[in-house]
Amino acid sequence: MTLNVAAMFRLMLLALEGDSGSPAYATTYIVSAGIGVAILLIVDGVLIYRCWIIYRDHDSWLIIIIPLSFLWIADLVSAIVGIILLALNHGWPSVQQPNSRYSYGLNIVYTTFFICEIAINVYATSAIALRIIRVTKWDGRRNSGRLYKIGLILVESGVLFTITCVLSLCLKVLATGMGNLTSFIMNAINLNTAGITFNLILIRVGKEKLRPSEASQAYANKTTILLTTVQFSAVSTPGQTSESEPP
Repeated sequence: MTLNVAAMFRLMLLALEGDSGSPAYATTYIVSAGIGVAILLIVDGVLIYRCWIIYRDHDSWLIIIIPLSFLWIADLVSAIVGIILLALNHGWPSVQQPNSRYSYGLNIVYTTFFICEIAINVYATSAIALRIIRVTKWDGRRNSGRLYKIGLILVESGVLFTITCVLSLCLKVLATGMGNLTSFIMNAINLNTAGITFNLILIRVGKEKLRPSEASQAYANKTTILLTTVQFSAVSTPGQTSESEPP
C-alpha cells in the first residue's frame, strides 16, 4: 500500500508538470497497476488461508479450497495478462487509444479479474460464516459468543470489500467519456478498501480478544465467583483440636 501511494504521488506530480503523455508517466502507471493487483491478490490469498484454517480438519475442505484456488489462479493469470497488455500499449488505453485492440483486451481482462475477485470474497466469506454459525449452534461453551462476533467481523469486512468491487466493475463496464474518471476514482477507493478491511479485521479481532474475561471482570468489581458447590470441613489430627471445638 505504501509503494502504491508513492507511485500515485509520482503520477500526480508528472500530471501537474504536463508530462501525462511521457514514457515516465506510462511506466509509473504500469508499476502502480502491478502493485494494485498484487495487493488484491495478497488480500484474497489471506482470505483463502483463513477459509482453509477453518475447514482443514474436515472432509468438506476439498469443496472449499479447490474452487477458491481455481478462482485465485484465474485472478492471477488475468492480472498478468492485463499488465502485459498495458505495457504493450504504453499506458492507459482508455486515454490514449480507446478503440485499440489492447483496450478491448484490457476490458475483458479487467472484467474477468473483478468477477473472480467478487466470487472469491462471496464464496470464502459465506463459507467462513456458515462454518462459524454451525459451530456456535453445536457448541454451548462460553467462547461461542466471541466466535460468533469474530465471524460477524469477517462478514462485515467481506461485504464492504465486495460492494466496492461490484461498483468498480459496473463503473468500468459502463464508463464512457467522463465516466472513465469516475471508474478511475472508484478503482482507487476499491484498492484502499482492501487495505482498510484487512486492517479492520486485525484491529477488531484483537480488540475482541482483549476484552476482560469473567474472572478478571469480577476481580475488578470485587465480587466473588463460586468455583464449586462442594463443601469442605477441617479435619483434626490426633493431638490437635480444630478451631471450632472447645479446648
